[in-house]
Amino acid sequence: MNPNLLSEISLRLFSGNNADVVAAVKELRSEGSPAIIPILADLLLKTTDRLIVAEIQNLLDDIKEKSAIPVIIELISNPKYRPIYRNLVQSCWESGMDYSSYIRMFVQLAVKEDYITAIEALTVVENITVEIPLVELEMLINETKHEAIKAIDEKKVLLTELIFVLENMRPKKA
Repeated sequence: MNPNLLSEISLRLFSGNNADVVAAVKELRSEGSPAIIPILADLLLKTTDRLIVAEIQNLLDDIKEKSAIPVIIELISNPKYRPIYRNLVQSCWESGMDYSSYIRMFVQLAVKEDYITAIEALTVVENITVEIPLVELEMLINETKHEAIKAIDEKKVLLTELIFVLENMRPKKA
């Protein structure tokens, strides 16, 4: 993305004029690049406008560029973005891209974060189609079982479902 265009769109995103912000987000659909994702995340942290949140979420959900994966993972790894983890994790499964290399992160999010973020993380794990090494799977299953024992109510049910999903990812015996 042209640095001048990036700068101009960034200014519009934080202009305070909701119509301008929505128009800028829509423009990013055709002009954007993964470099704009952290700026969108910062805007998600600041805005309470539902239309702006929806526009940003829709854009994040529709990203199909593989170079966006490490950018989104870096944001999820940053505690600054914890208030929008749900949005970021949702974009991972909505995009349909391969996040299998980060399965441990999503399992940990399901275990440690709030219920809604945990559901989103579980959905990412459910959508992994790449074979995960058995040793790693077994470690994740055992760690999740350990955490499920301590969990209460709906989180316990969710972690039980996560264990089921992980167990079903084991390679099938011939």
